[in-house]
Amino acid sequence: MWKRDLSFILWLLLGMLALFVGDLFVLPYINVTKAELYLELRRRAIESGFTTGNELGCNPTLLT
Repeated sequence: MWKRDLSFILWLLLGMLALFVGDLFVLPYINVTKAELYLELRRRAIESGFTTGNELGCNPTLLT
């Protein structure tokens, strides 16, 4: 996962050069990427039987 975070360093540095205005656009993109990764990992864990949707506090019928 640290590789994913490193991939955003150039975008953050570019935002700093623009007086942090660019970070207003980059930070939401980073957060959405992390949220999508969580959803994918959660789906895989439930499908593999490692855990259940109830243990994770989600409705397993909503997983697609």
